[in-house]
Amino acid sequence: MTKDKERSEQNQSNQESSLIRLNKAIADTGLCSRRAADTLIAEGRVSIDGIRVSEAGTKVNPARHKIMVDDRALNAPVSMVTVVLHKPVGFLTSRRVQSRTQKSIYELLPGNLQAVDPVGRLDEDSSGLLILSTDGQLVNHLMHPRYHWPKVYVVGVSRHLEPEELDALREGITLEPEGKLAKMEIEPLKKEDYPPQMTRRGSSSIGFYRMTLITGYKRQIRRSVEAVGARVFSLQRTEFGPLKLAKLALGQFRVLGQKELNQLTKEQ
Repeated sequence: MTKDKERSEQNQSNQESSLIRLNKAIADTGLCSRRAADTLIAEGRVSIDGIRVSEAGTKVNPARHKIMVDDRALNAPVSMVTVVLHKPVGFLTSRRVQSRTQKSIYELLPGNLQAVDPVGRLDEDSSGLLILSTDGQLVNHLMHPRYHWPKVYVVGVSRHLEPEELDALREGITLEPEGKLAKMEIEPLKKEDYPPQMTRRGSSSIGFYRMTLITGYKRQIRRSVEAVGARVFSLQRTEFGPLKLAKLALGQFRVLGQKELNQLTKEQ
């Protein structure tokens, strides 16, 4: 083999190794998720060097190819960053709000963090630890049911639950329309451990519980408690896998370091 041929093959190999899937190239800019990018591609809204493409498996080199979505050039890829936010009650886990009175968690984040996507959701009337990241693979990893990340909540209930009701919650309430059991670990908190910001003055009938979920159905805790005839009036997520809310102030965020990211990405 001649040196020219070797050099040509090496150049070709380098070019092929720099190619990535089009949906990843779009997602890396923070415009949307890979799944949403697939939809844009299928709808013919994406072009490469002026040519419309509709194949999800198309590969590109973002440094060489001009990629446009709806005739607008993509921004440069955003740097990978993952944060933990202490979400307050009253904020939606969404970029879009339905009315002027609603607030989005993105109002709590600076302009350079608007591209982060949430790992799951917390209801508008719930608070606590929420992970957000520009790393789509990490988001998918943390949300995948295969890994069963435990999530811990401190839950205020309208009354003290009876022992048989606690047993029913541990064994799992059958949720409808899913038709599945929502099992959880649950233990009452001692009065000295009640969260001061979540208690109601003048009420001695309320109970606080530490609830741990492995699976996560929609509004699982609230629906399960309602099934035993009680009501949740406050819900705060305090832990997600190895991460803890700890002393992170309400409405504040912090960027995760490499050690914490390694804990999140390891196989369980």
